[in-house]
Amino acid sequence: MTCNIRYSAAKDGDDGWQFRKRFLVKTVLSRRPDIIGFQEVWEDQFAFLRKQLKGYDHYGLFMLPGAARKDPLNVIFYKRAGFELLNASAFYLSETPHIPASRSWDNSEYNPRHANWVLLKERSSGREFRFMNTHLDHEGQIARENQARIVCENANAYPQEFPQILTGDMNCDASNAAMKIYFSNDWVDTYEAVHGTPMPGYTFHAFKGSGYEHRDRTDKDYIDKMDWILVKGAVNISGALIVTDSRDGRYSSDHYFIIADVGVVPA
Repeated sequence: MTCNIRYSAAKDGDDGWQFRKRFLVKTVLSRRPDIIGFQEVWEDQFAFLRKQLKGYDHYGLFMLPGAARKDPLNVIFYKRAGFELLNASAFYLSETPHIPASRSWDNSEYNPRHANWVLLKERSSGREFRFMNTHLDHEGQIARENQARIVCENANAYPQEFPQILTGDMNCDASNAAMKIYFSNDWVDTYEAVHGTPMPGYTFHAFKGSGYEHRDRTDKDYIDKMDWILVKGAVNISGALIVTDSRDGRYSSDHYFIIADVGVVPA
């Protein structure tokens, strides 16, 4: 499952974090995900998720080392009973990926970007796979393309058949050059594999759901599905869904969440 949960300090009025956080957890848990890639997680949200998602372990990277507030932003949660953590790490999406909070190209001024990953072993089968989670820049097209390239270069260090899963808010749809970099590096969109299209409609909706105005395909600023679950290597895909749950006309985030049913193919 991939979930951009909208950062808690945003001035969202009745859609603020304090009003939607319990519905968000209910929405996530109703799908019984084995692994979740969260984006836009601030310190208070991280504490809440850790408390509510019982039975899950997690891995994240504090975005700004040494800062007073510890915001992991991109966090991976995985079921403790189902998976053993073998290794984990992270890197920044810049020309100097080893330097914390580094930015390059036309990356937005206040949002250094990074990617986390965990190497997991499925306890029931002993099969190993890698799960990555990221959030590309929302402003810079050159940055997005280079960030996608860096993620691909990192993933390509593994054997071609090694199972890998990538979740994230890419801030662009399948028509964008950044996504084409993923596809040219053998990443497969789980939603397209099941439904036959990578562009089923927007997933960012500004808390308005289907009422999001001026977001039809004729709008010059239209962006289709920007939230992704991609796979490569020996992985099969059996299902995919955009989660559009609402409660009393309100949503758990300004993004729809995405789920996919995938399995690691036996060696």
